[in-house]
Amino acid sequence: MLRIALAVFIIVPVLEIACIIGMAHLIGGWMTFGLILLTGAAGALIVRKEASRFLPYARNQLSMGQNPTDSVLDSVCVFVGGLLLIVPGFLTDLAGLLLVVPFTRSLFKMGILVLLQKLMRNGRFMFINRR
Repeated sequence: MLRIALAVFIIVPVLEIACIIGMAHLIGGWMTFGLILLTGAAGALIVRKEASRFLPYARNQLSMGQNPTDSVLDSVCVFVGGLLLIVPGFLTDLAGLLLVVPFTRSLFKMGILVLLQKLMRNGRFMFINRR
C-alpha cells in the first residue's frame, strides 16, 4: 500500500507538470494559467451545488429506516472530486469532474461498493457499531 501511495505522489505531479507545460506550449502560459483557475472555480461551484443535495436525502432515508448508503457514497465521491478539482492541474481536474458529475459518479460508486464488499468478505474492512 505504501508503494502505491508513493508511486501516486510521484507519478501524478510529474504527469500534471508535463500536461501544464504541453498546454502552455499549445495555447500560451497565461491562457493555461487562466484555464487552471477557471476549472478550479467551476469545480467549486459544481461541488457546492451537488453537495447540498445529500444531507436532506440522507435524513429522508434515515427517517424511513433505510441505510443512507447511496448518499454516503455520493458524499465521498463529491468530497474526493472536490479535492481533486482544487488541486491545480488538468488530469486531477478531469478525475475530479468525473467524480462530481452525477452520471459518471454512479460508475465510481459501483466500483467503491464492489471494493468495499470484497474487503469485507476478506475480513480486511469492517464496521463497528458503538452505541
